[in-house]
Amino acid sequence: MGTRLYPNTTDRIVLEQLAQVPAGTMMRLNALKARKIATRKGVRYYLVPHVSQLVPVHDFAGLQKIWEAEFEAIHKDADCYRLDGFLSEGWGRMYGVSERTAQELGMIDETGYISAVGSLSDSAQVARLLDELDNKNFEISLSDSEQILVIPHPNDIHEEFARIPIAALDGVHWS
Repeated sequence: MGTRLYPNTTDRIVLEQLAQVPAGTMMRLNALKARKIATRKGVRYYLVPHVSQLVPVHDFAGLQKIWEAEFEAIHKDADCYRLDGFLSEGWGRMYGVSERTAQELGMIDETGYISAVGSLSDSAQVARLLDELDNKNFEISLSDSEQILVIPHPNDIHEEFARIPIAALDGVHWS
């Protein structure tokens, strides 16, 4: 899997912008996800919105069917699929971060490598880390007052999709 980098924010609007999807996608995505409602006599019951019914799950095979139905429903909506991918994968692996930067940001563990789990909350440090990533889908605009992530439109890299202050990320974490 590799160590992946994620924003700390839980702000729906910021997450939608980072994933380059239209406003309201998070609500649609959440509506497609099955939810465990109750457990009675050892049987778990899940509400599966896209099939509009309460489903009893007696074993792992039943739970796997719910997950498969959920995946299919999400996969049918390109924006939900893109957002779900961003929520689970973040910006992906941290390619391109120099050893010097990792050392200066305190990311190196006792083995001498970037730690498998960690976080940064200082906006200047976050900007520096994000700026070094090779596999980023954004640019960083630095001004005297704040650093901004400039997110290109997913269908036209010359068109701007969003501008997000790095402070709005609430830091980053990797795992």
